[in-house]
Amino acid sequence: RKNFQVQESALQAQVRKLEGDLEHRGRKINDLKKYAQKLKERTQDLDVQLKEARQENSELKTTAKKLGEKLAVAKDRLMLQECHVTQKSDDMKTELVSEKEVLGKANDLEGRSLHPQQEPDFPKECPCTKGGPEAQTKKEASIETEYMKQQYEEDLRKIKHQTEEEKKHLKDQLVKRLEDLVKKHTLEIKSVRSSVEAERRKLQKEVAAQVEEVKKKSENEIKQLEEEKAALNVKLQNSLLEVLRLEEFIQQNKVCPGKGKERPQELDCQQHSILETQDPCLKLNKPQSLPKGEEYHDKLAAEEGTSSDEEERYRRTHKLASAP
Repeated sequence: RKNFQVQESALQAQVRKLEGDLEHRGRKINDLKKYAQKLKERTQDLDVQLKEARQENSELKTTAKKLGEKLAVAKDRLMLQECHVTQKSDDMKTELVSEKEVLGKANDLEGRSLHPQQEPDFPKECPCTKGGPEAQTKKEASIETEYMKQQYEEDLRKIKHQTEEEKKHLKDQLVKRLEDLVKKHTLEIKSVRSSVEAERRKLQKEVAAQVEEVKKKSENEIKQLEEEKAALNVKLQNSLLEVLRLEEFIQQNKVCPGKGKERPQELDCQQHSILETQDPCLKLNKPQSLPKGEEYHDKLAAEEGTSSDEEERYRRTHKLASAP
């Protein structure tokens, strides 16, 4: 009886241990599922970042297109300014030519009016007195007009050259800025894409490896637990058979005390046949042989005094066996 109690306690402890192991492994599997969910969320975040990078790239392309349009508008404006300056220069040249012609005609008229008819009574005028202050004024006006013309042409050339330089500089600057901007954002997009792809591949490999490892480990643990459960069920059935054998033996000894010596041998044979039907690796140790003669009657009297305890124990053992 004590041996059965010890075996039952050991079996119950082993069952509790297996249940604890199952619970621990269940928690571990849940933790791995949570980690896989976090990795999935991280992958989704990386997808969102990639989408934002693509959107930023499209915005940069739109900005570059707008800058190109502005450059074309600025170029057209500079060309219009150049045409306007050229037209103004041509107009000033025309005005100068017309003014020069007018001055020439005026000089001719004044020269004709200043040369009187020569009379024999009057002496010839000195060449130094010809023209007088009016001729000097005309000469100064002509010199000033020529200087203004040259100065205007020089300013026009400077303005034209400066306009060309500014247009070229602005064009080069805009082209350079556009190229730098496109290169910068192209490199950033490539970097983001490569990092996202590398992170995604890494996460996929980690998740696949962990899932495969958890799957294999869980399968092995489930298989081991099933084998242990089967072994425990066999042991429990053997224990129940032993309890039933003892209970039957006690009841029969109460009814027929004279057959006590023959019955133990029959029960031993039954026990031996029952154990041989089980797997050899799962057999329990053979129970000790029942006492014979006077020792048997003494032990029988002691067992009859505890029959109620045995019945209670049988009910508890039957409940344990029926439990999942």
